[in-house]
Amino acid sequence: MSSRRNLTTIFVTLCIVVFASVNSQPQVESLGLDGKLITSMGIYGYVIVVGTDGDGVFYQNSNWLPDSSWINVGLEGKNVTAVYPHKSGPVGWGIAAGLFPDEGDSNYVYCSFMGEDFYPNSFGISDSLANGVYHIAGFPDWTICGEKYTAAGGTLYRQLWGDTAWVPIYSDGLWPDDLIYVKTDENYGGLVMAGGSTGFTGVLLIKSTDYGDTWEHIYPPGGARAFDFDIDSTFSDFRTIFVAHGLEISRSLDGGVNWEIVLNAGGCNYLDEIVFDPTHGRVFAAGGDCLDTTSAVLFYSDDMGENWIQIQLDFGGPIVDLEFTSEGYLYMAAPWTGVYRIDLDELSINNPQTPSSITLHQIFPNPFNLSTTIRFFVGTADLHSLRVFDITGRLVETLVNNNLQAGEHEVVWNASGFSSGIYFVKLESVEFVENQKVILLK
Repeated sequence: MSSRRNLTTIFVTLCIVVFASVNSQPQVESLGLDGKLITSMGIYGYVIVVGTDGDGVFYQNSNWLPDSSWINVGLEGKNVTAVYPHKSGPVGWGIAAGLFPDEGDSNYVYCSFMGEDFYPNSFGISDSLANGVYHIAGFPDWTICGEKYTAAGGTLYRQLWGDTAWVPIYSDGLWPDDLIYVKTDENYGGLVMAGGSTGFTGVLLIKSTDYGDTWEHIYPPGGARAFDFDIDSTFSDFRTIFVAHGLEISRSLDGGVNWEIVLNAGGCNYLDEIVFDPTHGRVFAAGGDCLDTTSAVLFYSDDMGENWIQIQLDFGGPIVDLEFTSEGYLYMAAPWTGVYRIDLDELSINNPQTPSSITLHQIFPNPFNLSTTIRFFVGTADLHSLRVFDITGRLVETLVNNNLQAGEHEVVWNASGFSSGIYFVKLESVEFVENQKVILLK
């Protein structure tokens, strides 16, 4: 494993991103379930599902809001650690629930269809390889629980269409692993990522493009408590990846080849949850405070993780689950205090872009071969320049040098006539300058 890591080029930017508190806070709406020991949450369409330690599994249809009544599906007295709501059949939906079972109990996973009673679905999961289920994800199909994966500590299990048993598909007995998170993308079959930590390097993040038949190791700067990713639909592969590993958030823009730390939460804040909206380049990271176990910590970025803002929350934490929906809401779950949501349209109104700023977004791909895309934001309609310099400081290309309208812009640099090496891209306005290093490899 160490030789593989040496062959993987890892660029880590050791700078701490500066963030500021929001002047006008978004309204946080309480959805109930206070007083329950919430452990997990999942959302499929309009169905919100919450797991608890001892009080069972609850669900609610978000179409009913603001009515905050919840329906108890069952599993009272169980330590439900993971819930996975998903499409089931042509029009229905189902819930898979993962547990840390009591001693002598071998039922790690339960299934429910449309909120009906749960039934066990654990055949094949061995108590010699797993002491409980940390996380569940999968692909929707015609069965009640769907095609699914469970991160079960030392082993990752899979149960696909037609399988009658869970099958272990990843485990490392030599250096014991602790797999705590697994994620798929329902729009692209076969894409699976799982992570946690390992006894060898402390870092464990693996990805597969064939439903878990084969795996590739990628190496963020720290252990993976949670992650989210975007898909390059052209190649059906991972592109942008964000990883939460305690105090910091790391980002890769090339599928895990190169990494940089984009957020240091500071103090004793820890970040266990992250969600990414690639359509708007918006990222949310959440957790708590190790010195104050009742605090809730939430950061967000509107520019792919370049800059971060901390949102002050008035409810007790920590945040144990974070979900983003296409309807424009961010849902948060916290033990004892319940479920909350934020209207992201309101967040955008309260926190607009600074009108006089410029932002040179992370250049992708980088390193690149022949051409790369340069995206940037300008806050005012004014004279702007975008130029390329070689490592000696000599100007080699002027990509933009004219008046631009305020907003987002994109330029492709065709470097087919240049030699391999290090170059610097410089974005400049009357008041601001930003630079970024790019590497041309032929």
